Amino acid sequence: MSDEDAILHETPNKGQISSSIDDLIDYIEKADWENVKDCLKDNPKFARQEVPLELEGSSSQGYPLHLAVSKNPPSRVILSFLQAFLNAIKIREERWGRLPIHIACRCHASVDVLKVLIAAHQESLRITDKVYSRLPLHYACQFASPEEISVIVNAERRALVFKDADGKTPMDLALTSNHPKQDVIIKNLEERTLQVADAIIQGRKGNAPKPRRKSSAASVDGYRPERKSARDRKGKRLSRKSSSEFKKDVENSKTSDDVYLEKQRYLRDRIRKTKRIT
Repeated sequence: MSDEDAILHETPNKGQISSSIDDLIDYIEKADWENVKDCLKDNPKFARQEVPLELEGSSSQGYPLHLAVSKNPPSRVILSFLQAFLNAIKIREERWGRLPIHIACRCHASVDVLKVLIAAHQESLRITDKVYSRLPLHYACQFASPEEISVIVNAERRALVFKDADGKTPMDLALTSNHPKQDVIIKNLEERTLQVADAIIQGRKGNAPKPRRKSSAASVDGYRPERKSARDRKGKRLSRKSSSEFKKDVENSKTSDDVYLEKQRYLRDRIRKTKRIT
């Protein structure tokens, strides 16, 4: 018998176990992460096969990565999935049109898992699902912890002012959250949202320094036209209240309903003036 025939007729050892895609799904459902890693190591092709999913009580179709991120796995398992099939992170599941990071944010994935998913495909933070037009940050603000939300916000701050199909921002969904640290989440989001809204209105990104603007009128012999500031009918200058000054007024009058309503109007006005992320 030739060497080639010997390989074809080789029988597995008694200790060797043949795995199937059903075994991989079973390991994921049971959160048996060591066997998941071993199964992917022996059969990386399993990561490329579509599998049935059960999300929010509805049947869907996706890949093993979609199922794994819904079970709060350790980050090393996510790395194994990405090594086997990196493009799975860019594929939507069938029912809701969500990427793996949408599912991870909704299902309380750890900070380490979120960091791995973001590092592999940061653009996914700017992609909405198909049904609700929500970004991953929308789901994080409704279901995740303050630490997990911070990871998303630090990676994509502009998502704070993005509105879904119902016109809701991440802040609006945070107000409906049942998380025990909801007050911390809302406080952090409120501060960051105001910062981002002001930055976008001024044509900047995040906290980057404001670029210098060239004068529209050319200077002649060192002469530059004086900029006219806004004035009222009597000629007095009108000063615009900055966000920091506004916050101080609110802190000094926390019991005033009028100041609270003014603050809410101020926040809505800043968000309304920002551009929708495309």
